[in-house]
Amino acid sequence: MTQLDLTAFLKGAEEARVEARAEPRKGAEASDGGGWVEETLLYAWAAPIIVDPRWPELDEEFKLRVRVARALEGPRCVEERLATDMDALAYLHTACLSQPFNQTWYRIYNYLFTKLFPELAEAVLGAEAVRELSDYERWELDGLKRWLYRKAMEAVKSERRAGRSEEGW
Repeated sequence: MTQLDLTAFLKGAEEARVEARAEPRKGAEASDGGGWVEETLLYAWAAPIIVDPRWPELDEEFKLRVRVARALEGPRCVEERLATDMDALAYLHTACLSQPFNQTWYRIYNYLFTKLFPELAEAVLGAEAVRELSDYERWELDGLKRWLYRKAMEAVKSERRAGRSEEGW
């Protein structure tokens, strides 16, 4: 991570912290005694990054970018039960190395790449960059993000249960 990236991350983290204080949580999360905070931290730092099992390698910089995105977007992710766009890009990146995408998934992958890495997308894709998704593509992306969030949190909860059962002996 460059100095500029770190500065932007710290600034974004401070803005997110100020926003979180300014807007009280609604509904069940407001009265759960801070459980949403624990779930946010678990999602950001303990939950595994879900990748395609046929291509499980992801470089360290990409992993760091996923963790930073989770840290910045964690409260929203927990509230909406959706993974970050960076999580979806990481999964699709490993999936596309395993098998070719159809047009829908290619466009979703292209859209995420363009959204998250605009300068690089402009240089690599130029006019081919996808800047908007159709309603159907948005629905597919949201479904993927729901699935990724659920899988990541199931893995954390399973690991915590296994840890508790081992401690019981």
